[in-house]
Amino acid sequence: MKKNISWLMLAITLAVAALRAQPPQTQPIPENILVVRSDSLQGLVGARALFPLRGGLKGEAWAIADVLATGSRSPTGEHAPRIQIAQTDPTLKKNSPTLVLSWQEGERFGTACLTQTTGLLTSPSTRFTPGLIAATDIAATVEGKAFSAGRSAVLVPGNLTQLEAYQAVWERKAELLRFLVLAPWLFSLALLFAAWRGKSFGNPKIFGGIALVLWADLLLGSPLLERLPFSYSVTEAARFYGIGNDAAGLFIGCALAAGFEVPALLAVALTIGAPSLGANNGCFLAALVGIMAQEVGKLPVRKRLRAALAALLGIALLFLGLARWDASRGAGVQTHLGQAVSGERVGVVRLIGRKLAMNGHLLVSSPWSLLLLTSGVLLARQRAGRALIAGGAALALNDSGVLAAAMLLLPLAAQKTQSPPAQSGAGG
Repeated sequence: MKKNISWLMLAITLAVAALRAQPPQTQPIPENILVVRSDSLQGLVGARALFPLRGGLKGEAWAIADVLATGSRSPTGEHAPRIQIAQTDPTLKKNSPTLVLSWQEGERFGTACLTQTTGLLTSPSTRFTPGLIAATDIAATVEGKAFSAGRSAVLVPGNLTQLEAYQAVWERKAELLRFLVLAPWLFSLALLFAAWRGKSFGNPKIFGGIALVLWADLLLGSPLLERLPFSYSVTEAARFYGIGNDAAGLFIGCALAAGFEVPALLAVALTIGAPSLGANNGCFLAALVGIMAQEVGKLPVRKRLRAALAALLGIALLFLGLARWDASRGAGVQTHLGQAVSGERVGVVRLIGRKLAMNGHLLVSSPWSLLLLTSGVLLARQRAGRALIAGGAALALNDSGVLAAAMLLLPLAAQKTQSPPAQSGAGG
C-alpha cells in the first residue's frame, strides 16, 4: 500500500473517532417510575425497547428475573440491593409513568414499554443503539441512576416499525450464528490440504480488500458487521456494538498479511480500539504488538531488544492514554476500560483474572482451538515468529482470545502453507 494512502487512512480514522466520540442527543426518562411485568404489551402505548434474555458466563446460575431486579448477570446474595417487579394488568390506568416488561421463556428478547412517553428507549450499555437496552439496565432505569452493572435508559426518536426492523436484523444474525461453529473445521481442513499440496492459497490483495472493507464498515457504524455472523451478538448479550474478537482478529491478520505499511496498521489498531469505533481493548493491544513484532523483526538482531523495549513502552503509554481519556468522559459513555480505570466497575486486576479464566475454559472446549493449533503449527513450521507473537498477544489479551488468535493467524498461515520452511527470522 502506498505511503500516502496509509497516512490518509490514519488521518480519516482519527477524524471519525473524534467526531463519533460524543453521544447522540437524548431525552431523560421521567423520575419515580413504576415497574411491572405483563404477559402481553398489546394495545399499550409508550416508548419501547428490546432487552436480550440471554448472557452471562457459563456455569452461572441466574434467571432473567434476577438480572432485571439486581442489575447483575452474576449470582447475587439474598440481601443484594434489588428492585421489585410487580405482576399486574398493563391496561390499568396509572397516574405516573410505568415501565411494563414482557418476556416469554425460550425467546431471544423481552420487551420494555415506558408509558406516557414516545420514541424508543436506549442506554449507554448498548452505545445508544435505538430500541435496545441491556437486561441489567432495567434496575438502573427504575432507580434513575447507575445500579450494579446497569445504566439508566434514555429516550431517542423512533417508532415501533423501526424497532421491528431492528429486531428482524438481530434475529436473522442469531440464526446465522448457528453455522459459525463449522468455520474452524472448514478453515483447518483448507489449511491442512494446502500444506499437504505444498502450496500457498493466500492472496495479499484479497486480504487487503477484506481489511479495507472492515475498516470502512467500522467507520460507518458497522452496517455490515451487524448483519454478518461475525463480531458482536446482540442476542447473546456478549457485546452490543463495536467489533468482536473474531472479526477483530481477522482484521489484524488480513492487514498484516496484505503488507500494510505502519500508518495503515496504526489506523487498523485505532479503528479496533477507539471507544467510539471498535471499542475492543484486547485486540487493540494485540494489533499494536503485531505491528511491533513486524517492524522490530526488520532490524538487525543486535538492535531488536532495545527497539522491542522502546516499542512496548510506547504501547503501554498509548494504551494508558486511551484508558485515561475514556475514564475522563462521562459515566454514561465510558467503555468497560474507562469504568475499570475510574473505579465505576470491576477493577483492572479482576478484569484480567476474568479474561484468563474464560481463556482457560475456551482452550479445552472451543472448536476454534483446532484452528488455532493448526495455524500455529504451520506458522511454527515456517519459523514465522512475528506472526506467532501477534497471535500470542491476541490469545493472552482477550477473554475469548482463542477465537481472536485463531482468526488472526488464519490469513498469515494461509500464505505460508508451502512445504519448504522459510529462513530463520523471516516470514513473520
